[in-house]
Amino acid sequence: NVILLLIIVFVFFKLRGVLGMRNPEDNNHHQTPEAPPPTQTPDDPNTIDQEADASEPVSEPASEPAPEGGRGIALFRQLQPAFDEAQFLQGASHVYEMILLAFADDNLAPVKEFLGDDVYDGFAAAITQRQSAGKALRTQIINLQRPSLEDALIIEAGEKGEMGQQVQLEVRFRAEILSYLVDKADKAAEKDAPSSSGSLNPHISDDLWVFEQALEERGQKWRLVRTGD
Repeated sequence: NVILLLIIVFVFFKLRGVLGMRNPEDNNHHQTPEAPPPTQTPDDPNTIDQEADASEPVSEPASEPAPEGGRGIALFRQLQPAFDEAQFLQGASHVYEMILLAFADDNLAPVKEFLGDDVYDGFAAAITQRQSAGKALRTQIINLQRPSLEDALIIEAGEKGEMGQQVQLEVRFRAEILSYLVDKADKAAEKDAPSSSGSLNPHISDDLWVFEQALEERGQKWRLVRTGD
């Protein structure tokens, strides 16, 4: 029995030397290196580009003078609580008629104070071109609906070179208009010839005009600075 016990002890120490058995203290000095974290791919929906986050600052939403979708009107009303929309639209309707008729009459002088520089130059160039072609424009406003205020844009000081804030109001005009060209003999031009019934057909005009004024100068006249559909 003693011999058998000695054989077992000998085999135990032999195996320990071969297998390298370690006690808990050995783990503090010979830990297995940790595997690197798995590489995240852009296809993984849960991936967060931490490197990009560290190097690229998070961009804040740009502040806009007037938000989209008509919210600029609410902003304008906060800045100008005394603004009378009904009175403004009534005046805009009157100015709309004045400008159309002045343009047809080849005389912008009566409405020049209501026109921005770019709009005035554009109208004047069109009149000159029409006169050079020996044509005149005949315009009759048959029916003008009540205009509607579409949106507002607050332009901060310096964006256009002004000293203070400017406000632009978009106004929609819908009208039934009879408009046609005539030559020097006062006959309808061929491309605008009367219909078979002997009369010209009016058309429905849908215009979006933009009026501008200094925000702090409510006594100043509104000026037309842009036209479009």
